[in-house]
Amino acid sequence: GTNYQDLISFSTISPQDVYVSKSGDDLTGDGGQTMPFTTVQKALDTVAANGIIHVLAGTYTEDLTWPAKSGLTLTSVSPNNYQQFIIRGSSTALTIAQPVSATIQGMTFTGTGTGLRISNASAQVTIDHTAVSGNTSYGINSDGLLNIINSLVVRNSGVSGININNGQVQMAHTTVADNSGYGLNNGTSGIVNITANIFWGNNTQLNNTGTLQINYSVVQGGYTVTAITTLDPKLVATSYAIAFGSSAIDLLNSPITIDITNEIRPDGALADAGAYEYRAPRITTYAPSRDASG
Repeated sequence: GTNYQDLISFSTISPQDVYVSKSGDDLTGDGGQTMPFTTVQKALDTVAANGIIHVLAGTYTEDLTWPAKSGLTLTSVSPNNYQQFIIRGSSTALTIAQPVSATIQGMTFTGTGTGLRISNASAQVTIDHTAVSGNTSYGINSDGLLNIINSLVVRNSGVSGININNGQVQMAHTTVADNSGYGLNNGTSGIVNITANIFWGNNTQLNNTGTLQINYSVVQGGYTVTAITTLDPKLVATSYAIAFGSSAIDLLNSPITIDITNEIRPDGALADAGAYEYRAPRITTYAPSRDASG
């Protein structure tokens, strides 16, 4: 007789939207909003190509490996609150070794090692509304094609906040500060284009043996181009927002219309350099009240 079991094709459907929560479960969860996973790695392994991993608030102690799936987005559920969504690595918080396109937004990467490692030269990675902070080795170590927008690379204690080996990087409205080594180190084959960034408080702001262009930025101690300012950006402790009187205020016309907290750019006539747009205090005036007698 016919073996009907042989006619059945079993398949596992990888969803386009996968959720992760500290209260989730990798065994009983399905990655949906009501039954999320508990680890980001499980979500990365499960999501379909071009899908989105939605991460709920919490600290996730993991060393993540990006899968061979292109078009993925790893995002917090509230990208303007990157401080609440933390990947804490013990070696490398996130490794991308596949020739994929990837987007990361609204996250913080920290830990005892490197924050982000992009080792594939064909990987195209966008980092947005993200902090790479407090890592004991590199903040970002890249050989790929990297786009960094509205982000912070701060307080990393290794060789370099950002290390470009053979890759290319476009950086806009990013603050690179208080790294104990280089703010940015660009190797002989690296190609770096910087617009509207702040480099301040690093042991060495910029080290370049490759190709580097920088415009409309704040660089402590200056650099070999004129389209920068060396005056104090007045960074606010811990947050790295800019305070009144900052040299980063009103530097350029920018196509980027929001900052790291989703505040509108520009707040004034021109946009500010760095991850944060300065918000001038709003003064509300009231018409004088009139009594009943007029």
